[in-house]
Amino acid sequence: MKRFLIHLLAFLTPLFLLLFIIPINERMFYKNLTEDCMNKSIWVYDRIFNNPKSTDIVFMGSSHTINGIDDALIEKQISETSLNVVNLGYCRIGTNLEYILLKRITSAKDIKALVIEVREDEARFGHPVFPYLANSAEVFTAPVFINNSLFDDYYKHCYYRLEIMRNIVFHRNPPDTINLSPFGFSASMDTASSDFLSKIGSGRDKEIRRAEGIEKQIVYNYSFNYLSKIASLCAQKNIKLYFLYLPGFGNGNKEPGSLKDYQELGTVLLPPDEILSNKYNWHDEDHLNQTGAMMLSTWVASQIKTAITSN
Repeated sequence: MKRFLIHLLAFLTPLFLLLFIIPINERMFYKNLTEDCMNKSIWVYDRIFNNPKSTDIVFMGSSHTINGIDDALIEKQISETSLNVVNLGYCRIGTNLEYILLKRITSAKDIKALVIEVREDEARFGHPVFPYLANSAEVFTAPVFINNSLFDDYYKHCYYRLEIMRNIVFHRNPPDTINLSPFGFSASMDTASSDFLSKIGSGRDKEIRRAEGIEKQIVYNYSFNYLSKIASLCAQKNIKLYFLYLPGFGNGNKEPGSLKDYQELGTVLLPPDEILSNKYNWHDEDHLNQTGAMMLSTWVASQIKTAITSN
């Protein structure tokens, strides 16, 4: 048995090393996620590396950001600043993905302001797409402490590299079309029924218990590890850092539970309650519709314009 394991290890080791020695164009990792988040990953890559338009003000977050931040409208409303705005929101949450995307952007373009979506509570774990879009060094040097997806990320990253290599060999790659669309906003025109939102609100209108002290440090250690890296990179690149609170409808918490922590890293933007509590502004219990996005984006634009003109 021992001899068999030695031979097996001797056989697999070169294959494992080969998996990481053979270079793969980074764009392939984004292009092959065709079935995730409406095929948004390849647009994100092309907006950063292949679109000549600048990325002066960048929004990052989940589908709340995708549906709530009309980057074209904000850009128009601050047109006198000549700053270009882009919504790089991606489905689901995870500060580790936001960190590696920030690294990619700052390697290719200059940013003046970064606006990161925050929720009622910070995420406990990383983004599920992280092992697919991060490079090998980023995956294998990720924090180990309270990292629930550590080994799962290792496996997914290795398997995805192997899948891409197989697709290259057998010519199974998606069409190689560069997406030069400048904006990432997408929201529905539909409005959720008032009765439905009332039922949702009745279950969310109480403040939820917040983790405090040592419990908080342990629970949110993983996310804040990457938020600290984001803040450090922003300071290094002279990027103004904002946190935009985007809870679901009817939430009883009028501010994020980690408000003080965010304030230590950047400026927190708390949208007016008349926007978030208006039932006509919601497509469903978690996402604004186009009317809500217009109101939120107009308010965000005014905040950004004030911050820019005051500096």
